[in-house]
Amino acid sequence: MRRFLAFIFLLRFFISSNAQQSAFGVYPDISIADLHNLIAYEKSDTVKVRLLNNLAYTFSVLQNNDSVLFYAQKALDLSIKTHYLKGEFESRKWKPIVLRTEGDYPNALKLAVQNLQIAEQLKDTAVLLLGLHGVARVYTEMNDFTSQLKYNRKSREIINSGFFKSEREIKFNSLVYYLNMMGGAFQELNQFDSALYYLNVTYAWAKDLDSYQPLTIAATNLAKIYLRLNEYDSAGYYNEETLRLVAKMNTRYDLAGEAQLGMAEIFERRNKLDSALQYGRLSIKTFRQLKYPALELKAAIFLENIYSKQNRWDSAYKFLALTRRLSDSLNNLQRIKKIENIKYTEALRVQELQQQQREAQQQYVSKMRMYSLIAGMVLISIIAFFLYRNNKHKQKANFLLQQQKQKVETTLSELKATQAQLIQSEKMASLGELTAGIAHEIQNPLNFVNNFSEVNKEMIHEMKEEIDKGNYKEVRLIANNLEENEQKINHHGKRADAIVKGMLQHSRTSSGQKEPTDINVLADEYLRLSYHGLRAKDKSVNADIKTEFDHNIGKINIVSQDIGRVLLNLINNAFYAVSEKQKQNLSGYKPTVTVITKKEKGKAEISVLDNGNGIPKNIVDKIFQPFFTTKPTGQGTGLGLSLAYDIIKAHGGDIRVETKEGEGSEFIVQLPA
Repeated sequence: MRRFLAFIFLLRFFISSNAQQSAFGVYPDISIADLHNLIAYEKSDTVKVRLLNNLAYTFSVLQNNDSVLFYAQKALDLSIKTHYLKGEFESRKWKPIVLRTEGDYPNALKLAVQNLQIAEQLKDTAVLLLGLHGVARVYTEMNDFTSQLKYNRKSREIINSGFFKSEREIKFNSLVYYLNMMGGAFQELNQFDSALYYLNVTYAWAKDLDSYQPLTIAATNLAKIYLRLNEYDSAGYYNEETLRLVAKMNTRYDLAGEAQLGMAEIFERRNKLDSALQYGRLSIKTFRQLKYPALELKAAIFLENIYSKQNRWDSAYKFLALTRRLSDSLNNLQRIKKIENIKYTEALRVQELQQQQREAQQQYVSKMRMYSLIAGMVLISIIAFFLYRNNKHKQKANFLLQQQKQKVETTLSELKATQAQLIQSEKMASLGELTAGIAHEIQNPLNFVNNFSEVNKEMIHEMKEEIDKGNYKEVRLIANNLEENEQKINHHGKRADAIVKGMLQHSRTSSGQKEPTDINVLADEYLRLSYHGLRAKDKSVNADIKTEFDHNIGKINIVSQDIGRVLLNLINNAFYAVSEKQKQNLSGYKPTVTVITKKEKGKAEISVLDNGNGIPKNIVDKIFQPFFTTKPTGQGTGLGLSLAYDIIKAHGGDIRVETKEGEGSEFIVQLPA
């Protein structure tokens, strides 16, 4: 009995000690029976919550999802009862994990985001990292790698913010929360330079910390990238490293299966089909034992292809049948997941409709107030008129008339100020779209600069170590690599500098001074900026872009910033028209926006064409009027074409529209050449 009590005391000490808690809130290895004994003996509710969460973790390793949810719910109930918010966070994290493994991504994402909100309330950096990691893992399973990277970068920012003091802590938490995940995401996005950077850093840091799991994952992903780059020696090296590490850890056999299949593909490409078959059979056996049908299907397709090359038709047919069976099974699972995603999307759509209804009601109230103000102004004007006419010979009447006049003038000033604000809003909307386009243009060179800079930092550290060792041959190689990287940084830096300078020429405040401008270059720049800006706001915008430029126009004297605003407005309208028509799901319809320049009768002519729905005949004469718009309420001020008309007229030019209902529109701008 004394031994049992001593054992209980030691286990309780370890569990209540924060120093023994891992990054995932998991405690030292304890058997299920011991955990039950501890729960029965324990008096502290806080420690009981941790013990129940440890039971949930143990059953998650055993892939017993029902038991995971059972003990997580008990821990959650106790946490809520005792107002233990950190315990509530730890208890809530298990359900999204279970839903994620079962393929219910919408609900997993919803719960993971809710748990992140609890983590933010706690103001605990370690807990916040867990919350961010939980959301990123769901996005990974959903193959939404862009969203995954957003949360990975937040984790990276927190880890490098100074909270962790030692280099070892920074490396460990970087491995756990973002390095390997970012490498895998860039790999799936086919951005191999970035993927190799993060995976190589992962591999080096994991080796330094003797952290086998991230080391094995990094080796597996490096092998996949080098295979896609046809660097078979490197791919083979990292596949063999994966197999060695899996054998050493005696876990993560799914990575062993991927390494075996990777070796099989290398031997196939080197036309060593017997060796390819050997590794292929090993991989399919591994995946079958682990019950990974998607990976088993991949291995089966590979083996069927090899047997077909060897004309071994019996074996080829066997694996062809297996391929069909696995494919049918996976397709059924995909259909179920797709239905769940559709339900989730529909729920979001209903919420958006409700929000739109609320906004429409608010706009209706605002309109009624405006109408009341206008009616009041009209009434005041009528009263002032009659008072002036009937009492013009009386001093009192003159005084009242003066008062009414002042009120009208004040109201007119307010209306002018409101009009100026609307015009400024239109300009700022254009500036926002320009900014989004500029951000897209300079993102790639900045990514290169950042990535190569971080690589150089690591290489300088390595060079110092080689200098200390006296290995000057390796130092010379590292120095050569540094020189090449610096040239790349310089190249991409100059590229970003050129992009920014070019954009600033068209975003600075207009001075009203005309200057010789290449209209073709101006039209091309704003076409690209408009497209990227709209894509940044709405990924569903997708259209073919065509240009037909007359290079004999030469430079013409214009205020380039003002004409740029005109072009941006016309091109944005064209993209809006084709995107609206695309929503009708017409068979064979391909959205297209075309920009044409030509010299016509001593004038420079710019045409912006779209194949949208066109403009109805009954409103085509109103489109250049201020505040007239065909867009839904809240999406347009109705000032874009009006401002464009004024700018073109100020340049001594002309703007007109040619449209066919159901076929599209063409806006034609003529400027003195």
